[in-house]
Amino acid sequence: MIEALEIDPHDSDHCLYGTGLTLFGDHDLANWDTASEKITIESFADGIEDTSVQDVVSAHAPGGSELLAATGDVGNPNWATNVGVDYAGKAVKHVVRIGNTVSTKQIAVSSDGGATWAKHPGADTVSTFRFFFKSS
Repeated sequence: MIEALEIDPHDSDHCLYGTGLTLFGDHDLANWDTASEKITIESFADGIEDTSVQDVVSAHAPGGSELLAATGDVGNPNWATNVGVDYAGKAVKHVVRIGNTVSTKQIAVSSDGGATWAKHPGADTVSTFRFFFKSS
């Protein structure tokens, strides 16, 4: 299944398409209507693993991250899929994210705008959630 197909407006030989699991593309799209009719499709997903955006918030305030996103993930050994992200309004560098995978800690916190994360010691392993975050 193709979720999106994009042709580079500056290079009509280059296209990318996403499947929801990875990213494919080619650099010879113009061959599509030539005698050979062959294009070379390959994975362009080196370094990309997150599969979907689940939540986005703007913490655009002095000292805060401009945009925070919770992303869906496939097979990450450290963090489950994140379904929510938020920040403390009066302390924008304090961020919390929450996941929904049973049997792993579901809440992670950051005090540096999301550059580093730590599992919250009081986090449960349930898949339903409500969270409130108070910065100290």
